[in-house]
Amino acid sequence: MITDIPVVYNEETASQVPTVWRETLIRIVEAFKNNDLSAISRIEGVQNIELEYLHEIAENVTDYGETLVSLPDETWETSQALWMGFRWDVIVDLFTEQEGRSDLILFIRVFETKGTFEFSILDIYVP
Repeated sequence: MITDIPVVYNEETASQVPTVWRETLIRIVEAFKNNDLSAISRIEGVQNIELEYLHEIAENVTDYGETLVSLPDETWETSQALWMGFRWDVIVDLFTEQEGRSDLILFIRVFETKGTFEFSILDIYVP
């Protein structure tokens, strides 16, 4: 049974990634996995980001030396969102073919404007 995870506005404690954001996050990871970075500009709600910067982020995955896979349901058990008073900092655990859950994370900021969520891709890296 899939539980609907709500958007949480709590600066004290990180929460699970809200269900309403997951499809967008899955599409972002798929774009990196498939090396189709131009697809990111077509994902609704994702803020404009220069293709050159997306290539720099993708280079972090290449340098890591493993192959990204689609996000399994297990991702949502450990990925987190933290309300920062005016945005959420979101960490999505990434998975690879060789390792399963890897050390890589996708770091995104989510903003809410008039009930609409906007996603700002910051990086993929090993914390």
